[in-house]
Amino acid sequence: MYKFIFILLFLPIVSLLAKNRFAWVQKIPQKWNTGFCIEVDERLSLENYQAKALHRYSVKVQDKKCRPKKVSYYYSVEDQKCYETDLETGGENYFKSISDLEKCKTMPTTFIVQNQQCLEIDSKTRGTLYYKKVDWPRCLDSKLRYTWVRRSETKGTCYQLNEHGRDKLKVLETICKPEKSIFVFTRTSPLDGYCIEKSAVHDNDYSRKVSNFYCKPKATTFFFYKKPGKKSGQCYEVDTKTRGDLYLNKVKALECK
Repeated sequence: MYKFIFILLFLPIVSLLAKNRFAWVQKIPQKWNTGFCIEVDERLSLENYQAKALHRYSVKVQDKKCRPKKVSYYYSVEDQKCYETDLETGGENYFKSISDLEKCKTMPTTFIVQNQQCLEIDSKTRGTLYYKKVDWPRCLDSKLRYTWVRRSETKGTCYQLNEHGRDKLKVLETICKPEKSIFVFTRTSPLDGYCIEKSAVHDNDYSRKVSNFYCKPKATTFFFYKKPGKKSGQCYEVDTKTRGDLYLNKVKALECK
């Protein structure tokens, strides 16, 4: 009787004394970017983590628990992400995606324009080892010129020219945006119109349609209009001086209450 009680009391103590360890496992075998960190009894083998029995004896924990002291960084061209990996196996024991792409920039880089985007790429392979979208100012080379080809008052195309002014490359419209702009509203009907952004310099052809909001003056008022026979209507905001010639914009009905 006493021996039986002793064994029952001893079992919980043995359980508490068991040591756990942190291990990195793949949800999908051999696919490293599906990995995560678990806490498991150090006596259990991790050769077949997919076995249901092992799942019952492990707990998923924060990835940082598995982060080794010595790490390296790997850039994946496939998903354009930077990964932090264990230095010993190169990712088998730890392979974590990080948001800071700069960690993977371990080689000289250059800037190029591609598909109307400014990209920073590694100089050696032109994008295989490193590839990152960056802000447009990084691609503004002093040897290059930018010109606006106007198609109409409301639209046009911005081109990048080489130092000789011959080769053209289409880039973002905002690259050609002048340092000083003026906004002009054009009323096309009693209840409609559009806003144009133009260069304050007369010899600059830059002119494009923008949100009506940019033409909004300091003093405005509201009015509500409902077509005869209609159950619903529309609220409009207009300039107080001309009541629509200098500014007119559709707004939420709440503004007219």
